[in-house]
Amino acid sequence: MVAAHVSSVPYRQCAILRSTGSVTVSQLSEFERGIRTGVYDRRKITVELDHTHELPDLRSGPHGHPECSECGRTIWSDPKLAGAAIVPMDGGIVMVQRAIEPAVGKWSFPSGYVNRGEKVERAVEREVREECGLETVAERLVGLYSEDDNEIVLAVYEVRVTGGQLRVGDHETLDVQVVDVEDLPELAFDHDRGIIADWMGLRP
Repeated sequence: MVAAHVSSVPYRQCAILRSTGSVTVSQLSEFERGIRTGVYDRRKITVELDHTHELPDLRSGPHGHPECSECGRTIWSDPKLAGAAIVPMDGGIVMVQRAIEPAVGKWSFPSGYVNRGEKVERAVEREVREECGLETVAERLVGLYSEDDNEIVLAVYEVRVTGGQLRVGDHETLDVQVVDVEDLPELAFDHDRGIIADWMGLRP
């Protein structure tokens, strides 16, 4: 057992602790908060550190997940959650023209990754605000989408516009428009058309 003051734990150790599950969520939160803010209540947290070496090389484990080449600990590659918004407006839906890969120049929903500790609905509302300049409220879940061999899980919400002005909001967006669902532009992803169909099926 090792007693460690939070300010002495480097970022790389936090990454190891997170990936190996060597500490509880609350202990890890204390470590990360102290490193990020430099503020700590000076009490000590005692944790079991079975990963005391520097970041090691990884090797393929027998179970399909990578493992540490020094201690054999499995490194779990968890999926990444993203959120997307269907924004009904003026008889159509808001779509953005992508300025980044993949699918530069093609169109999709306002979307982005959910931050650690962020509620999914708030993440969707944030992405709409950042990309489109609109204030919205997430009203209902359209669907949760995942695919074989794709690490991204996509949560799609219908949102209601409460304010703001439709505009290009950030460097990830070339253009933003209200489009007719019966006359869609070139879509960025294969699942986009199916998501729109799912949403239309939920409408009264």
